[in-house]
Amino acid sequence: MRTSLHKHKGFELVLVREGRLHAIVDGTRFSAGQDEFIELPTGSVHAIWSEAEVTFDVLARADLA
Repeated sequence: MRTSLHKHKGFELVLVREGRLHAIVDGTRFSAGQDEFIELPTGSVHAIWSEAEVTFDVLARADLA
């Protein structure tokens, strides 16, 4: 239900389908609910987590390592 702080060579766009998802992106906290999204820009230091069950989709580059 949580990722550690990390970063990628590409962007991620996280679309929440159900529930609520929280994120920290370069030190700023965000929260998104159903039909909202969180943008994780290229090179940003970020983590995502939920406090309850959440369903989400991620749009991202295939080679994020």
